[in-house]
Amino acid sequence: MPLQLGLGLGRLAEAVQARFGYTAESHGVKVRVDRSLSAEVRLALRWGHYERRELDVVRAALQDTDIVMEVGAGLGVVSSFCAKAVGSQRVFAYEANPAMERYIRRTYALNGVSPALEMCALGEHGGEQALYLGRDPWNATTLPPQKRRLAITVPAKRFNDEVRRRAATFLIVDIEGAESELCRYGEFPGVRRIIMELHPATLTPSGRGELVARMRRAGFWLDEAASDPPVVLFCRVSSAR
Repeated sequence: MPLQLGLGLGRLAEAVQARFGYTAESHGVKVRVDRSLSAEVRLALRWGHYERRELDVVRAALQDTDIVMEVGAGLGVVSSFCAKAVGSQRVFAYEANPAMERYIRRTYALNGVSPALEMCALGEHGGEQALYLGRDPWNATTLPPQKRRLAITVPAKRFNDEVRRRAATFLIVDIEGAESELCRYGEFPGVRRIIMELHPATLTPSGRGELVARMRRAGFWLDEAASDPPVVLFCRVSSAR
């Protein structure tokens, strides 16, 4: 059977399954898949590609004594993985888009984990924050877009306050292009490792260089060997292994 025909039939079979819903599994985390997810995300989940780079870097860097703080929980896959590894009581997840809550809680229930979940944005200031919606709910960002997007107002908490309150040692950041802004105001007391997904659509090569320089000034070095771009690992100089 020609490759393209086989792929086409595979996509057709997946679309039929998605009408009724099915469970996919990646890195030991189960996710319910249905037609409320885009075809791109469904296929990534089905083939084990969804957040693969992020999960691979997390698995290699996470230690069982870590306290995990995830900024941008998405479908709840990465925080579920962390909860299985270090225990739910040591994982704190934040998601700004209220439309994602049902997906996250469904993923947690399916995997028998219960990380603390806060549905709010994290930023330089607390109160409220504009959230710019994308085509899919997992593409929302607090970074003002170049193209016009629908914006909603969501609750916000100060990032620096939450890092201290949670006593986080392991930070995971996937905030759809707003990572450079976070590095501008972020403080990381007690954090030993930071996994960050960089978004080339909003971060130029010079912007990436500035982000790395800011993290260096904050006491973190970029571990190129342990990174899997666009997912990168920053380690505090004193915690290098």
